[in-house]
Order: sequence, then structure tokens, then C-alpha cells
Amino acid sequence: MTRGGGAGARAREPARAVLRRRWGRAAGKIAVLPAATLFWGGTIAAPLFDAAHDAGGVLLRLFYSALCHQIPARSLAVGDFPMAVCARCEGLYFGALAGLAVTLLAHSCRPPSAALFAACVAANAADALLASLALPSAGNVLRLLLGLAAGIAAGCHLGAALRDLDLTLVRTAVSGRGRRVACADP
Repeated sequence: MTRGGGAGARAREPARAVLRRRWGRAAGKIAVLPAATLFWGGTIAAPLFDAAHDAGGVLLRLFYSALCHQIPARSLAVGDFPMAVCARCEGLYFGALAGLAVTLLAHSCRPPSAALFAACVAANAADALLASLALPSAGNVLRLLLGLAAGIAAGCHLGAALRDLDLTLVRTAVSGRGRRVACADP
């Protein structure tokens, strides 16, 4: 019999406990999706609140002002009201939500390479630099698409990190001889 709850203790664990442990972890990872959806949804809700002359739009803009410059000329609009963030941030937030969802829900999905992610970030940085130098820019559609690409890549990497948490989570157990042994969680 193993001491300290090693692999033998795991084999004797009741099936109900195994399901509870695994579903508990999955629920924690999946709970990220509604939070990310609410975060992105706030960018769209702000102009809708503005159109209804509701103070919610002002509060949402105040929240997002810490994250984005919110220049109306660089923002997409719903009707006559600009969104709470610029086109690039809108693409980043929606792309991150999409990448996160796909990676968490599709177990075989792998995130893009680090080089592709770096290229997406570099393209956004180059466009931001051109805009800050007052050079001509391709406009909000390009900003949205560049942000979307970087957001998808970032969301995929975040989703892969959350999805693979079970594989990288290491718990420490004490073996029969009193030394610490790292055991990967199955």
C-alpha cells in the first residue's frame, strides 16, 4: 500500500469523486467565457445606452477609458454613437473572446506560433506608430482587422493555458521515504 496518497490512492478514488474533480476544473475554465463576453459586450452596450439617454453609457465609457484612448474618429459607431473603445481595441477584445472560446471548447485546437503572435502585435504597433506620427492610415477597418488578428492569437494562447492547466498543474506529494515528489495530475 502506498503512503501519502500516491498513484495507488488515485486508483482507489471513487468514480463520482473523479468526475466532480474534473468537472470542477472544467467549470472554472468555462466560467471565464461569460466574464469575457460581458467585458466585450460592454463596448457595444455603451452606444446603446447613449442612444437611450441612459447613464450606463457614461459609466461604461469611464470604465473603458483606462484601457483605450476612445478617440471618436478612430472608433466604430452604432448609429450616431461611437463605441466605448477604438476599432483596434474592439478587434482585440472580440478576437480574444473568440480565440478563448475556440481554444477552450475545441480540445485539439493549438494556439498559433509565438512568431505569428509577435507578427500580429508588431503590425498593430506599426499602425499605431503611423497614426501617432499623423501619417495616413488605412482607417478603422484595418485597425479592426489588425486588432482582431492579435486578439485571436492572444485569446488562443490564454485559452490553451487555461485548458492545459490540468496537464501543467503539479501537486507535491510525500513519498514513503519522506522526500518530496512532484506528481502530474492526470
